[in-house]
Amino acid sequence: MLKQAKLLLLFVLLVLLAFNSTAFGFSNRVKWSFKAESGFVGGVSANENYVFAGDANGNFYALNAGTGREIWINNDSSPIVGTPAIVNNNVIIARNDGTLTCLNASNGAVIWKHDSPHDASGSDSIPDGVAVGDGKIFVSKGDGKIYAINASNGSVLWTYKSNLELRSAPAYGENLVFLGEYDGVFSILEPKNGKRIGGGGAGGAINTLTIKNGNAYASSWDGSVQSFKIKGIIPSWNVKVGDPISTAPEVSEGKVLVGTERGFIAALDEKSGNILWNAQTNAGSISAKPIVFDNLVLVSCSRGLLVLDAGTGRERTLLFPDEGGSESRPAVFKGTFYVGFSSGNLYALN
Repeated sequence: MLKQAKLLLLFVLLVLLAFNSTAFGFSNRVKWSFKAESGFVGGVSANENYVFAGDANGNFYALNAGTGREIWINNDSSPIVGTPAIVNNNVIIARNDGTLTCLNASNGAVIWKHDSPHDASGSDSIPDGVAVGDGKIFVSKGDGKIYAINASNGSVLWTYKSNLELRSAPAYGENLVFLGEYDGVFSILEPKNGKRIGGGGAGGAINTLTIKNGNAYASSWDGSVQSFKIKGIIPSWNVKVGDPISTAPEVSEGKVLVGTERGFIAALDEKSGNILWNAQTNAGSISAKPIVFDNLVLVSCSRGLLVLDAGTGRERTLLFPDEGGSESRPAVFKGTFYVGFSSGNLYALN
């Protein structure tokens, strides 16, 4: 009887330990770390061989995905914006000064560089990253235009002019280009020629759309999240979360997650739009969209890396509170989580 009681007690302790651990299968163990010259900006990209990220001083790093060892650096005075796009053995980077560069992923050699004419107003700047599809690179600029760039040589194939400046990246999916615009309109463009073939709107600026399984998801600074079927542009649902939304939607594991200007994270049901939970995180304005990983929601914020329970929104822990916060979008690839901080440290966690 005593032996059975001890075994039962041990089982209860193990269950409690598992419940109160930082994550379910995510141990937050540091696989490797890398120190940059300055704080990380933009986003992190990763595949089986490389991790790519840029710092505020304009350095763009290619790291070995297994060890974190630096392979090469591309130097420039202008910082990276958005998340680098990996295309076959190339990586495409956008910089704040309006330049777009295609680099060989293996050695950093410049394959082509697109640089629009500059003006004193800075309207040629790139506010966010790029979208890739149909043999093209799609990028928004502050002059209110979206540019379609030939992925092979960097030449401009077409442009589309919106009504106001653009502050979010385009999206590509279902053989279409989607553009969230600052005046509360989203446009759907034909990738071959930039012709507008449809769209919709909201009561505020629209963030980068997310495309998944034949549906598009749009979030707006008016606090709304909406979903529509791309074929026929048929609305599915439109829900207000009660706070200006500052991130693109993350669609994963049946949920649509968004972050807001005042530190809320909202989780909505992917099919119905019903709000599953709405968590106040005290994280400040959230700019990088939340990532769902291993039954958790991981959020880069000014406090560090916030970890929430994906089912309830309950805060489980705060990682790296002494790293100066993070506005860089993390990446997940095959069970490893990559995140860069304002301190200049980038961590690979699993």
